[in-house]
Amino acid sequence: MIGEVLKIQKELKKADEKLKNEIFSIIQQVAKSQKLDRIAPHIFVIKLSEMRNKVWSAEYYDWEHSARLLIEKIKDKSGLECFEYITKTLLNTKTKMGCYEIIYYTSCCGWRFENKRPINEEFIDKLVAELTTLA
Repeated sequence: MIGEVLKIQKELKKADEKLKNEIFSIIQQVAKSQKLDRIAPHIFVIKLSEMRNKVWSAEYYDWEHSARLLIEKIKDKSGLECFEYITKTLLNTKTKMGCYEIIYYTSCCGWRFENKRPINEEFIDKLVAELTTLA
């Protein structure tokens, strides 16, 4: 009986790792699918009209940067937790400017600080559409 439970736990862990790897792969694919006028790895052109009433940070418009932020946030979660975070939790962080936010908490000297990093809404919307095929 214990052997059967251990076998099921091992299979579950293997399936969860496979799901997590698939999610990370989809994140990378979506980030690379962006059509951005890149001059160099960290230099690209953005039309001023695209920035109107949006975030004025160049990193916000780079989907590969958004992918790095997202992966950093979810790297310690299980596959199912990664899926839930992207498809539910992250979608509930939409701001008035239309972007999503990844929230980090840090502590120092008894104080707790909340840091918010904007994530491009087009990137997240496309990512969620891709991830729903896994369900």
